[in-house]
Amino acid sequence: MQLRNYAEFTSMRKLLLFAALLTAIVNCSSALAQTNCSTSGNSHLYCVPILAVENLHVPGATITPTVPPAFSALNASLGIELSDVPKPSPASGIIFSFGPSGLTRERELGPIFTERPSIVGRHKLYVAFTYQYFEFDKLDSVSLKNIPLQISGCQSGTPGCTTNPFIETQSRLDLKVHQFTVYATYGLFNRVDVSVAVPILDVRMGMHATCFVCGQTLPPSSTLPSGGLLVFTPNDTTASAGGIGDVTFRVKGTLVKGERAGLAVGVDVRTPTGNDLNYLGSGAIGVRPFAAVDYRARVSPHASIGYEANGSSVLASTDQSTAKSLPNFLTYTAGADIGVSKRLSVTGDLLGTVYFNANRLLLGAVTGPQGLGNPNVTCSLTSNATCQGQTFNTNSFSVGAKYNPTRNLIITANVLFKLDDNGLHYKPAPMGGISYTF
Repeated sequence: MQLRNYAEFTSMRKLLLFAALLTAIVNCSSALAQTNCSTSGNSHLYCVPILAVENLHVPGATITPTVPPAFSALNASLGIELSDVPKPSPASGIIFSFGPSGLTRERELGPIFTERPSIVGRHKLYVAFTYQYFEFDKLDSVSLKNIPLQISGCQSGTPGCTTNPFIETQSRLDLKVHQFTVYATYGLFNRVDVSVAVPILDVRMGMHATCFVCGQTLPPSSTLPSGGLLVFTPNDTTASAGGIGDVTFRVKGTLVKGERAGLAVGVDVRTPTGNDLNYLGSGAIGVRPFAAVDYRARVSPHASIGYEANGSSVLASTDQSTAKSLPNFLTYTAGADIGVSKRLSVTGDLLGTVYFNANRLLLGAVTGPQGLGNPNVTCSLTSNATCQGQTFNTNSFSVGAKYNPTRNLIITANVLFKLDDNGLHYKPAPMGGISYTF
């Protein structure tokens, strides 16, 4: 009886610890607000690319420059994909299960990024901490070190504009993200556990804009009766932000748990706790049901699939103010982990995402006497004035290892490689982590 009471007390203490963590997360969550990047002194990261290309003026006159749709689409793409960079799964590397011989520990240390069907174990508490570093260098095949944009101060066909070349600019965008993530998973029942993942982000962005054609002669208008010279001034805009990102809650249940094969289903709920205007979060709730399968052996294949439905956010907008629906997307993973020894395993995973109706950045040229055929970024295949959504697929590959030096402690190391130029491309991204199951 004393042993039973002690076990119940220990389980309750673990549950209270998990509940305390959830309470702390809720208390740290902050309300989000929309912004107007034309506001003087605005330092949101969302405004860095916009302000870099808004540095236009007419000597002796007051003008309100408009943001080219392509750079609003740049922001939309950055915000959407930054909120969805790959994160390790909150599935424990140490799994406990009840069988004929009582509570036993599985030998397999499991995958790193793919979901795992097994749960952590009834009344077991798993905690983990990881660090990942991302340095982004491309967006839809457009190098972030060389983003061309042609700007015009008057509409095509307006008298006086037909022979004046567009202002031709070139920008360099530097974007780096340090992502720290805290995980906790608690086994409610023999086949059900609940999890929380709390990302803490440090995002740094800088943009340097120059020009090759720096002025455009404007025709007379109601605001400029005698016309004028629209001038672009080269400039630098930088900003950084840090704080809590979008917290994700999970419930997962094992449907099939055979001697070797397993099947589980679950649902992730991503909450908009991160500041979207600083690229710390998406600004919208996301719900992702998923399924995961594996086969446990010395070489253990595993796979998962999920579909995330998202709400509305200013990040999906191209007018800086009106919230629009973030793109929904399908996620899939497949790979295998290999038990090199009792304490060491290596794992490899293919990580894929299919985005539906998402803005993209396209590289082309503006033809005619004004555009001169020079390179130009846009967000639409058919119009320079509007943006259109597209469906596209992007893949990454993960290779890493797990080491169990003692008891229930696991040390994890991994590197992510982007396999294509679709969406936001990053250089090889290292990750390190530590976890323990109580």
